[in-house]
Amino acid sequence: MDLLHQCADRDCRHPCSPPALLRGRETPTARVPVDFVGIGLLALGIGSLQIMLDRGKDLDWFGSPAIVALAAVALVGLAFFVAWS
Repeated sequence: MDLLHQCADRDCRHPCSPPALLRGRETPTARVPVDFVGIGLLALGIGSLQIMLDRGKDLDWFGSPAIVALAAVALVGLAFFVAWS
């Protein structure tokens, strides 16, 4: 049986196979809490930016107070997101 057929089996013991090379190097996993503040800031920043870019042409870009407000919210939200991370 050649090497290809040996490694096709689940129980491959060839010394150069990836599981053999990485044996003992696995890092421990831990459950970490979800960062709801970070997710909220990212959603606020990206959402505001998306709405600003989507409605900008219809509302005359930065001639509209709504677009200026959306740009400010996007800038502040993303800046706080970067600072929070």
